[in-house]
Amino acid sequence: MSKRWLMRMIGMIAITLLLSGCSAQAVERQATGTLEADSVSVSAEVGGIVKEIVAEGTKIRPGDVIAKLDTSMAEFQAAQAKAAYEGAVARLDELQAGSRSEQIRSAQASVDALRAQADGAAQGLNDAKGALDVVREQLDKTPENSPLHPTLKAQEQELIAKVDAAQAQVQTLQAQKAGAEAQVSLLKAGAPKQALAAAEASVSQAKAFWEGAQIQVEKGTVKAPVEGTVQTAVLHTGELALPGSVLLRFAAQTWSVTIYVPQKNLADFAPGKTVHLQTEALPDSRFDGQVAAMSTTAEFTPKNISTPKGREALVFAVKISVPTQEKARPGMTVIATW
Repeated sequence: MSKRWLMRMIGMIAITLLLSGCSAQAVERQATGTLEADSVSVSAEVGGIVKEIVAEGTKIRPGDVIAKLDTSMAEFQAAQAKAAYEGAVARLDELQAGSRSEQIRSAQASVDALRAQADGAAQGLNDAKGALDVVREQLDKTPENSPLHPTLKAQEQELIAKVDAAQAQVQTLQAQKAGAEAQVSLLKAGAPKQALAAAEASVSQAKAFWEGAQIQVEKGTVKAPVEGTVQTAVLHTGELALPGSVLLRFAAQTWSVTIYVPQKNLADFAPGKTVHLQTEALPDSRFDGQVAAMSTTAEFTPKNISTPKGREALVFAVKISVPTQEKARPGMTVIATW
């Protein structure tokens, strides 16, 4: 065996080992994940019957109207609050202009009328509560699989809404009555500086109630917070939406891929780092993403890793932000290289 031949063999072995090392390194710099679209739930801030709601699959932009609730009760309360505000302004004007006996009689008549309305509203509230108690008692006695159960449940939701509306009406009328009574006292006492200050405070309070009632009306029109596509309409036209209940869910335009990286490769990543991505189902679909966040604690590799040895490894989760893709779809397996 010649020395020259021996050196050639040593060189080939070295090249083979080098290529094997490069191949192992390339494998270590790859990871798989699933393409996901961030899901956003939109809830109702106020209650009401759903009058309009966008259809599933609709593309929406921030600020687009995606649902409208029946706000007739809120509009009625806003009208009452506006009237109370205008009355408070008028009473302040009267105080500033001076009192007359006719004004006192008129103000007292307003007190009497408001007292009668408040008493009637209180009786209506008690009746609604009583009806609600009866329905709830029937619900407790009715099995969930009974054909009568859904009807009783719907009646319960309607009565809850009536109780809330009656409660708001009672509070509004009581506030108006208190303001009218204060006005009578002010008219009888003349109009000292303290009375004028109290009247001005009543104007400010009434204005705040009016503005608050207007906000409640505006909340009946639900707008999209971000851009995306409607996935699921949880409620439909004609159904009752309670405050806080989810109206619909949609996929936001922000997509992401979460990969799991061995701790020895964690130093390769930093927020904003570009990662090359390729869908497994569409080899020609290649795109880049940026590292958005990295886990601060280690965890075991997810169970869907193919080998038992791989599942035993400790890894760190790395979330990669991805722009919306034309061909790729959420749920596809993605190969990440870096």
